Amino acid sequence: MRKFLYGTTALFVVGFATTMVATPVPKAMAAASAGTQPIQIQVGGFFQGFLVGASQSDATGEPGYQTRKVSIRPRSIIEFKGEAKFDNGIKAGVDLQLNGNNPTAPNSSGAQPVVAMTTYQDYLFLEYGNYGRMELGSTQSAAYKLWAGAATPIPGHGLNSPYFLEMGLGSNLAASPTTYISFPTVNDLGEKISYFTPRIAGFQLGISYTPSSCMSNGKSTADISGDYLNSCVFFGQMPSSNNAGVQSNIIETAVNYTGTFDGVSVTGYGGYGHSSLEAQANANNNLKDRDQFGLGGNVGYKNFTLGASFRTDNLGTRYGAPGNVAGTRQTDYDVGLSYGNGPYFAAITYHYTATNVENDAGVGLGHDTLSGVSLGGSYTLGPGVSMVGGVQYVDLKAHDSNPANQNRAWIYLVGTQLTF
Repeated sequence: MRKFLYGTTALFVVGFATTMVATPVPKAMAAASAGTQPIQIQVGGFFQGFLVGASQSDATGEPGYQTRKVSIRPRSIIEFKGEAKFDNGIKAGVDLQLNGNNPTAPNSSGAQPVVAMTTYQDYLFLEYGNYGRMELGSTQSAAYKLWAGAATPIPGHGLNSPYFLEMGLGSNLAASPTTYISFPTVNDLGEKISYFTPRIAGFQLGISYTPSSCMSNGKSTADISGDYLNSCVFFGQMPSSNNAGVQSNIIETAVNYTGTFDGVSVTGYGGYGHSSLEAQANANNNLKDRDQFGLGGNVGYKNFTLGASFRTDNLGTRYGAPGNVAGTRQTDYDVGLSYGNGPYFAAITYHYTATNVENDAGVGLGHDTLSGVSLGGSYTLGPGVSMVGGVQYVDLKAHDSNPANQNRAWIYLVGTQLTF
């Protein structure tokens, strides 16, 4: 697989270089190219604001103990993007996205966090006719972008890779629900190179290579809200190697199919990802290379769409670290039905996550699970302005029935989404 990636990337780059350097350019085309304007940047993005209420298990020792029942959740992305198509057929572009609601950690004096605008994604792309598309930078992988499955009923609050999960989670090992192929960096935003083929007979193939799960611009792993933690990167330098517990040389690939048959639209997806462990983190060698596999798709007829997806992930672990338990495989499923008609949208989705738990001797102890239903809808008031609302029920169960890692929650949301 790695040889195929290197070969494909090399051919793609050489193809671009040959086109741009070796191909004779007619004088008329050269004159036109010389007068072409550079890439023009456009500003866009979105702002989501939610009023959230939560009723959850809140007895002493339970995850919801002494937590508020009402909160306000803002999220915003500001996007700067632009592209230009040149006379030789090449299209070039850039996409920079800034996270507008990313609080920094409190300083040593105990001052309150401040909201800092941080980079969410930044990458460039090149397209050339039947050669396909290449992306380079910090963005999701090809396997993530080609995914197909059930719709998210409530923006940012679905149970498939949620930005916000509005409940106490304890140390439950199933508390990271997702059916996306996604490796250690948050939402798979490591700096990578990706290649997408043109869509042929409904099929499109994509493949990505991420050298290190430590991002070279100073970002590394992240929590569910997108706050980055720096573990093995020094700004402006090559990431270190042979890091304990770090997965690198990440290869992710997927195929996507779209077609329409007698008014029925069909989308299918299959994805795979592999990463290599740099070094063990402890003496009992409980870690290993990480593998993920996923399937998904949806079927649409008139205003209705039925979608489903599945992913399995070995989590890069053999068994627990000394004196601890660990998840040794996580399996995620979801299925949902959505309806859209003019300004109206509604969806309901069920999600289930199960994580196999083992101790440091490799003995299976059962499963941590998360299951839940999301029901939501929106109404578009005008261009770029929607009112959104919904409700979720989530049930979190622990392999040992420890109340500190179990929860049942009803979550109620109402808000507005502005797209600009």
